Amino acid sequence: MCLNGLQKPPCVHICVTLRHTQPGVARKFIDDLRSAVEHVKKNPTEKGRMAPMYGMAATFPDREMVGDALEMFLDLLYKV
Repeated sequence: MCLNGLQKPPCVHICVTLRHTQPGVARKFIDDLRSAVEHVKKNPTEKGRMAPMYGMAATFPDREMVGDALEMFLDLLYKV
């Protein structure tokens, strides 16, 4: 399963696909999530390396510029 942090408003998105409905997968996800929460509780000042990159788009004063940049990136990604 995939958890994505979102903003405006702050929230968490979870993506579940057919593969995630297989026996044992949900239990493993819950165990991993509990482990991650416990780690954060024990290390509240520890900083990750990915969140600043994902949150950086919110710092741009011109939100339209972010959309334009993402659109150009996707165009290049899918260019044949």
